Amino acid sequence: MKHKSKILLTAGLSAALVLNSCSDKFLDRPPLGAISEVSLNNATGVNGSLIQTYRTLRGANVGAWYTSPMNWVWGSVRAEEAYKGTEPADQNQLNPIERYETLPNNGSVLAKWNACYDGIAQANQTLRLLAAATDITEADRTRIEAETKFLRGFHHFEAKRNFNKVPFVDETKLTNADLRALKNDADIYPQIEADLKFAYDNLPETQAQIGRVNKWAAGAFLAKAMLYQKKYTEAKVIFDAIIGADPANAVGKTSRGDRYGRCQQQLGERVAEPAQRRTRRLLRVFPAFADAGQFVQGGRSRPTAGQPARRAGAATRECAE
Repeated sequence: MKHKSKILLTAGLSAALVLNSCSDKFLDRPPLGAISEVSLNNATGVNGSLIQTYRTLRGANVGAWYTSPMNWVWGSVRAEEAYKGTEPADQNQLNPIERYETLPNNGSVLAKWNACYDGIAQANQTLRLLAAATDITEADRTRIEAETKFLRGFHHFEAKRNFNKVPFVDETKLTNADLRALKNDADIYPQIEADLKFAYDNLPETQAQIGRVNKWAAGAFLAKAMLYQKKYTEAKVIFDAIIGADPANAVGKTSRGDRYGRCQQQLGERVAEPAQRRTRRLLRVFPAFADAGQFVQGGRSRPTAGQPARRAGAATRECAE
């Protein structure tokens, strides 16, 4: 009798374990070491996500200067405004870019693509969190949406300028199936303009925190996107609004309230003398070239006597950094 009871008890326990292990609840566990989206559906989470979206502007998540909005690679080097420098073997994937011989398997191409869509994905994440948050005032909600859409528009603009036929990805695209269904057979400038215009219409002229995009920055990029489409008349209206009716007094401002004209004047003051210092510094590092009177940079001979090691535009960017 005892033997039979033990068998029944064992069978009962086994059945309970089997039934419990087959329950859906057993698999429904939050991932360890990961922040759930629900926990970010609040003012703190939304602002943190927005700051992370700003961080994508640097491209540091992907490829540093290969992807930076400074566009040293895809703007200056490719346009012959700056030289890669050093020797041909250093960062040699940039040499074909400078010669207009870029192939799809060049690592810098993938880095730029990934940086654009990494920023777009982060912007969309911020918009989804914003829509679900309930502790944000309407004024802050509009401002955050405008900042985020500017960043999304900026990254799509970068993708469009560099790759032309690209898909526009909004915050409703969540699943792998959604992403696979995207196509690149349509012009996305209307969506880019819509994002930048929303930012231009809804951002304040100055921001309380340094570094946040303001109305003037959004307008400048909106007008720039129009220039790429040869919408010169529409772009001029926005540029005139940024510059102001009185160029000496009513110019556009940075997020801190500084006037762009004064920023450029200060930048010019900083650029004027460092070019000579750079030349002297390079002559000290590479004394062998001093006698020859030239530097060899990126496989090119560059005159050095009394001249900067890089072109003026590159020097301007160095100061801007």
